[in-house]
Amino acid sequence: MRLSTLARKTEEQGPRLSCVDTPGWVDTYGDGCDWYLKNGCEEYAYYYGADIHCCICKGFDVSSAPSISSAPSMSFKPSSAPSVSPAPSILCVDTPGWVNTYGVGCDWYLKNGCEYAYYDGADIHCCICKGLSSPEVMKEYWERPKVMKTTSSPSQKKSEPEVMITFSPSPIKSQAPAEQTEVTSVKIDFPPKQSIMIWSILQTISSCLSLIATVAIIVMIARSYAKLTSPFHRLLLGLCIADILSSIGYMLSTIPVPSNYSEDIWNASGNTATCTAQGFILFLGLYASQLYNCSLCMYYLIIIKYNKKDAYIQKFVEPWLHAVPILISLIGGITIAAKTAFNAGYTNCSIGDDPPGCASSDLLECKRGRDAKTLFLVFATIPYITVPCVIALTMGIMYYTARQNEKKMKGYGIHTLRLNTATTVSSNNNDEAESSNEKFSLSQNLRNFFRLSSSASSQSSSSSRSRKLNKQSKAVLQKALAYSLAYLATFICPFIISIINLADEEASFGLSLTSRILFPLQGCFNFFVFIFPRIQSAKRGNADLSWSRAFVYALKSRGSRPKGVARRKN
Repeated sequence: MRLSTLARKTEEQGPRLSCVDTPGWVDTYGDGCDWYLKNGCEEYAYYYGADIHCCICKGFDVSSAPSISSAPSMSFKPSSAPSVSPAPSILCVDTPGWVNTYGVGCDWYLKNGCEYAYYDGADIHCCICKGLSSPEVMKEYWERPKVMKTTSSPSQKKSEPEVMITFSPSPIKSQAPAEQTEVTSVKIDFPPKQSIMIWSILQTISSCLSLIATVAIIVMIARSYAKLTSPFHRLLLGLCIADILSSIGYMLSTIPVPSNYSEDIWNASGNTATCTAQGFILFLGLYASQLYNCSLCMYYLIIIKYNKKDAYIQKFVEPWLHAVPILISLIGGITIAAKTAFNAGYTNCSIGDDPPGCASSDLLECKRGRDAKTLFLVFATIPYITVPCVIALTMGIMYYTARQNEKKMKGYGIHTLRLNTATTVSSNNNDEAESSNEKFSLSQNLRNFFRLSSSASSQSSSSSRSRKLNKQSKAVLQKALAYSLAYLATFICPFIISIINLADEEASFGLSLTSRILFPLQGCFNFFVFIFPRIQSAKRGNADLSWSRAFVYALKSRGSRPKGVARRKN
C-alpha cells in the first residue's frame, strides 16, 4: 500500500468523534456518497444535501487520526484509552493502485504539485491533493465556511469533470513537467458534435460536386479530337485522377474514423484499418494534385519562355512532370502509414496522433503517430507554403517573358514599316532613272518588281505570324494563371490554418468551415477553367446564344478539328 503522508501524534487531544454516511441515502439524481467520494463535493454537495449525509462532504472534526475503513466513506471511531504513540499513525491513505488517465499515480502529484488534480481525480484519490498532509491543514479544509448561494439548483445533471483533449492535424507539443516546476496538462478539446456534423456534411457535398466535375473533364478529353495525344491533356488527366482520389476520401467523411470516438465525432463508424486507408487515399490525392499543378505551370513556362513544341516536351520533359508528383506522393503516403500516423481528425482521418494529444505530452504513451507533428510539418505545412511560391515564381517569369516578347514584336513591326517605306522610295528612284536614261532592260524591271513584291509579302507574313504568336502567348499565360488561381482558391484556407497551427493556436470556426467547403472543390474549379474558353468560343460564334446554351454547346464540343479530319455529315 502506498502512503502519501504520515502524521506523528504527540499528545492526546480528547475523545475522537466518528462520522458515518447516512445509510442508503441518494440525491435527487440517484447518486450516493460514493459518487461524491469519486467526483468531489465543492460543486454539487450544497445543492443536493451531500454536505449533510456524506462524511466526505461535511465539516466533521478530524483533529484526531482516523482509522481506515474498507467502505467507500471514511469512518472515525472513538478510542477508549488515551495514549501517546511514539510510532507514526496513518492519517490518510492514498487509493491503492490508482493512476490517472496519463498513467501516473499519487507519487507524481506529491512530487509535482496538485494544480490539475481536479481534472484527473487526484483530489479524490491522493491525500496530498486533498489537503490532508497534516492535522492542521485537514481541520482548516473541512471547517471552511460554506458560501451561501441564492441561485436555484442547477437544471442540468451533474457529471464528472472531463479531461479535454484537442484533436488537431498538427498536435500541439506540451512540455513535460520537470522537477519542482509547474505542471503542464494536455487537454483534449473536441469541437461540439453538432459543429463536426455540419463540417462533415458540407465537406461531403463539396467533394461530390468536385467528383462530378472531374469526371466531366475526363469525358470531354476522351471525346475531343486530340484525346491524349497532347501533353497538356495527359497532365490534366493526372491532375483529375488526383482530384478523384481526394474527392472519394472526403466523401467518406467521418465514416472511417474509429468507432471508439463516436461519443465525440459524429458518425464515427470505422476502425484503425479504415482510418489508415482513408488517410492514405486523401494524402495521395491532395499531395499529387499540388505537384501536378506545379507540373502544369512548368509545362506552360517551357512553352512561353523557351518556345518548345509538344514533341520536344513529350520526349524530354513530360516524363519528369508525371514522375515527380506520383513518386513523391507514394513515398510520403507509405512513410506516414508506416509511422502509423494516419489517425482520427475532426471530419476525416489525416496526419495525427492516437490517443489525441499523446505526442504533446510525456505523461501519456502514444499508441500511434508519435512522430505526427514532424510528418505534418514535412508533408503538409511545407508543401502548402512552397507550392504557392513555385506557382507565383513561374507565373512571374511567364508574365515577364510575354511582356518582353510583346515589346520585341512592336519594335519588329516598326522596323518592317520603315523597311517597306525605304524600298518604295528606292523603287521610285529606280523607275525615274530607267525612264530618263533607259539603262535597265525590261527583264531587270520585272525581276525588281517581283523581288520587291516577294519581300513585302514575306514581311507582311512575318508580321502576321508575330501577332499570332503574341496572341497565343497571351492565351497560354491566361490559362496558366487560371489554373493557378484554381489551386490557390482550393489551398488558401489550409495554408492559413497550417500557419495558425504552427503558432500553437486554434483556427476559428468560420475559417474551418470555409476550408471544408473550398478544399474539396478543386475539381470544380479546374472544370470551369477547362470549359470557359469553349463557352467564350461559342458566344463569339453566335452572339445571340445564351450563357446556358453556350455552356451546353461547350460540353458537347470536341475541341479544334485537326487537319485531315473531315467534318461529320449530318
